[in-house]
Amino acid sequence: MLLIHIGWLMNRKFRFRYDNIFVVVACAIIGFEVASMLGGVNLNSNTYKDILQIIVASPAILYCIMYLGKKIENTLVGKSLARIGRDSFYIMALHLAGMKVCTMALHASKMGGGMLSSLTPSVGNNIVLLIIYLISGIGIPLIFMFFFRKLRSLIL
Repeated sequence: MLLIHIGWLMNRKFRFRYDNIFVVVACAIIGFEVASMLGGVNLNSNTYKDILQIIVASPAILYCIMYLGKKIENTLVGKSLARIGRDSFYIMALHLAGMKVCTMALHASKMGGGMLSSLTPSVGNNIVLLIIYLISGIGIPLIFMFFFRKLRSLIL
């Protein structure tokens, strides 16, 4: 809750514009320093060394991320990420189906991908398979939703 409140303060109360390169460099240095002194943060398992690590590093890194986001918002990459963000609910709901389709396609083509019964087989150190699964986990749900919306608009 504290981090949500800090983010709200940055955006609503202080109205940061996220356009100052000097602040980005300072925030990146702060984030790097905190990470190198105290180690990484693993929020999924709720492990961190010190509450100060969260309070200092999170807003600093958030400023860096918002700065990068502001720089790419009008590019093709930014528009693609915005599209993925708008459909993130459907991606979360259907990403396993997309990965299963990818597993079946890889198995049929004899390119790998583990056993056919696996929902999402382990890719190990194979970066190419990881990228293929990433693209299918995002792309197949987006394609499904595109055709679903087209079909719905034709029916209605």
